[in-house]
Amino acid sequence: MLITLDPALPPLPQWEDSPRFSFDAQGGVTFDHSLYRVQSDWSRRHVFLHATAHLPRYNLVYLIRALFAIMLVERGGLLLHGAGLVRKGQAYLFLGPSGTGKTTVARLSHESGLAEILNDDLVALMPEGDRWIAYATPFHNPTQAPFAPRPHSAPLRGVYKLVQAPHVAANPLPLGQALAALSAAVVVVMTDERRVPVLLERLALLQVAHPVVELRFTRSTCFWNVVAS
Repeated sequence: MLITLDPALPPLPQWEDSPRFSFDAQGGVTFDHSLYRVQSDWSRRHVFLHATAHLPRYNLVYLIRALFAIMLVERGGLLLHGAGLVRKGQAYLFLGPSGTGKTTVARLSHESGLAEILNDDLVALMPEGDRWIAYATPFHNPTQAPFAPRPHSAPLRGVYKLVQAPHVAANPLPLGQALAALSAAVVVVMTDERRVPVLLERLALLQVAHPVVELRFTRSTCFWNVVAS
């Protein structure tokens, strides 16, 4: 992917928070923000970034995450909002909105030596034959997780939706709830109407291979007794 930087920022609406983005008929994406505009020519894998000279790091990282998510979908994969852990050579993916415990699960598992961390926030999945491989990504929040992910991957063993509870339990989710949990975890791309049918089909294949399980957990590593049993 080629990224061209143009310091001349065109006139833009003054949105202070998240950028507005839109997809075109060819699958390209345009981001508009008070500090930058991004336009992509996806057929040529070329991204044009028009930005001020003082683009904050957070904004740049957000753009790279979004573009990475689109690139993965184009190559047959997924970028999911979740924590990925590797235990005994197999990957476990834990889903849930911010605050449900993804970083807690990752930190406790890491500190106890029970699992390696792929990432506590964003995990890449790619199909390989009849299985899925989970990959580390460089995107993490150092203020929440002091550990930096290292590049590695592992075959996916299971997918879990986190629910904080006073006791540990694991129960398979009904199909509709499972697909809803997976759809909610997809980064950015579910807002592209052109890609939604492909994404839903891909998520259904993931659900067939690894049915989503609701994992009720406490703030301890006891959940591994259920997950890795």
